Parts: sequence; structure tokens; C-alpha cells
Amino acid sequence: MKPLLPWRDALHEVTTAVAPADPVEAPVDPSAMGTVLAQDVRSHWDFPSADVSVMDGFAARTADLLDPRTRLRRVGESAAGHPMHLALAPGTAARISTGAVLPAGADVVIPQEDVEASDDEVIVDLEAFGDVTPGRWVRKRGCEVRNDDVVLPAGRRLSAADLAVAASTGNTRVRVHARPRVAIVSTGDELVPRGSVPPPGAVVSSNDLLLAAAVQQVGGVPVDFGIAPDEPEGLRATLERALDCDIVVTTGGISVGDHDLVARTFAALGVHWAVHGILLRPGKPLAFGGARRDGSMRHVFGLPGNPASTWVTFCLFVAPAIRRHLGVRGAVLPPTRRVELRDAAAGAGRRAHLVRVVLHDDGTASTLASQTSGDVRSMGGADALVEVPPGAGELPPGTITDAFILNPWS
Repeated sequence: MKPLLPWRDALHEVTTAVAPADPVEAPVDPSAMGTVLAQDVRSHWDFPSADVSVMDGFAARTADLLDPRTRLRRVGESAAGHPMHLALAPGTAARISTGAVLPAGADVVIPQEDVEASDDEVIVDLEAFGDVTPGRWVRKRGCEVRNDDVVLPAGRRLSAADLAVAASTGNTRVRVHARPRVAIVSTGDELVPRGSVPPPGAVVSSNDLLLAAAVQQVGGVPVDFGIAPDEPEGLRATLERALDCDIVVTTGGISVGDHDLVARTFAALGVHWAVHGILLRPGKPLAFGGARRDGSMRHVFGLPGNPASTWVTFCLFVAPAIRRHLGVRGAVLPPTRRVELRDAAAGAGRRAHLVRVVLHDDGTASTLASQTSGDVRSMGGADALVEVPPGAGELPPGTITDAFILNPWS
């Protein structure tokens, strides 16, 4: 066994080992949501592509706006998507709508509330209109983006708005870091499939569902390998197939008991463990390592089997690894919120204790009554984790501290 590491030291081992995936091409559509750009996205044209109106009103020439009540002859119309192709002659004005192209010769738009208009004539109220300046109420060509400008920088995680920016500037495909394929393997002869009624001493397998949903939320592609048997040959066959994926996550069987076969089976398959055991409650048995397959490094996580331990170690270690693989730069841990404890948070001796809490709208947090790692309700009912440092007996009520937000990726 390796010495137990402080959990932040273990996280450092993870984030320094996992590198961004090689770039791939992705279509500019919802399937690219959450991927990280491996290359700058540039505009293929000026945006807007012509001088366009900001208002509904009339396009005119500032050279004609001389008298307090200027009279202009009304000619033509420029509508969005239907530009007026004739140039605007001196002494005339053309009806124009928001987003429509300014006719040649025009250099100003007069809002419709500042004119009196008939079928033949437009009378401009210059007192209401105010300053007569060329370009007023006009978005000039290229005022927002010029051709070949960078509109989205490399390293940016694509949002819905980013996809719209890429599409509107002429991009149909972008270069992103590939999503990792994440193998999920549940272990334990006590597990029965969902939909089954567990006999005495058995439990329904739920960690696989938890992990598959969480992997998808973070941005990976879950690959469920089901429940692996607690016997050497069957377990080895399952783990060997799982190592075809970029990241492998197992639950259960990672401690040092007689029936905990996962660590030694992985070692026999060439996995080198950088971490095996951390100074953390819940999550002490966590293991992390890697093996080379087909010239690429496969990263392996052995998570504890108790549901709350599985969830906490996923959020603190596996999610950061997926984010690094995706190319996310900077912070990889869940965000924190400053809270005041309504009640005490107990310590865990020489281990740090991540206490599950419920957040309230007034900025306070309540600790859940049950902090056992096998309590499923304590996992689903928690909003955040409050850290009690090693050696601290407890954090008393009224303590102001940071809380890690759980499930921040949806």
C-alpha cells in the first residue's frame, strides 16, 4: 500500500497526469455543446456585413436635414432581407426597418416617432430628433466583427451563445478537444441489476447510473460495462476491455481486503498506481493510476463502492480529470460558496472530513443528520460539501467557511 495522501495532493497527481485530448473537428450544432475549443474561431466576413438600421424609421441624408421641419420626398423602402437597390437621391427619404441595409447615399436613420409621414412626404422634426450626425441610429459595416477577427478563443468551453456566434460568422465546423470515453465498471457480488428485488444482504446497483449521468453532465461519453464478477478471471476480462476507453472508473473492491481484487487485477494489466488511499472521509480507499495502451495513456480511478463516497470522489477527482481531458484550463474543482453553519460539522481525526450540507437562501448551511458513506439519502439530499480540516474536532455553529457546490455541471 502507498502512504495515504492529503486529498489535495492526490488531486494534484490527477490534474498533472491528465492532458487535453487531441483535437477533432466538430459540427457547429448542439452536439458540440460543452466541448472546449482547440483552435481560435475566426469570422469569415464583416459583421454586420453592411451598414444597417438600428431603428424602424426613415433613411435619409444628413446634408438634407437643415430646417427645423425638413420636408423630404418619400421614395422606396428597405426591409430586413429586402434591401432597396436604388441610391437615395438628394431631398428624399426611404422607409427602413430595424436590421435593414441602408440605401446607398443615406447616412442617417430618423426614428419614426420623430417624423410625420404620408404616402408621398416625410416631415422631420429636428428638435425631437436632436443632434444631426452622420451614422446616427446606424450600425456600420464591421463595427462588431471584422473579417478574420477571432470571435471565440482557443480554450473556451462552448455554450449555446458561442455556437450562435460561430454560425453567424460563417463557421460550420470547429476544432475541439475530443470528449473522453469513460468506462464505468461496478464490482461486487452483492449487486443486483436495477429492476430486481434484492435478496437479504444484496443491494441494487446504482453507482453505474450515478456515474453515467455525471460523466455525461461533465462532458464525457459514458460506456457502462455493467457489474463485474468478484472472481479473478471474469474481473480481469472486464477490466481489460474497459482499458480501451480513455478513462476507466470502477466502484468497489479497491481496498485491501481478501475480496478486494480490483487494485491487484489492474496492476497485473500494467496499471501503475500513483495514488492508493487518501486522508479523506468519505473516500479513503480512492486509487488513481494509469496504463499505456496503443501509444496512449489510459487513466484509471478506483472509487469506493459506498454511494456517498462514490459521489464525493467523482466530484473531487474524476470530474476534474474529465475537464482536463476536454481541455478546460484553470480551476477544475467545483465552485465554492461562502456559508455560515447553522449547526456543528464533525471532524474525522487525522483525515479531512467533507461534510454534506444543505444550502439555504439566507446564506446558511445545515449539516445532514447522517454522514455515513452508505446512506443513499445523504447523497441525494446534499447541496454542497464543507471541509473540516484534519485534526479539528468540529466546526461549531456560526462558523463561516467555503462550501463546494455539488452537481454544478448541469
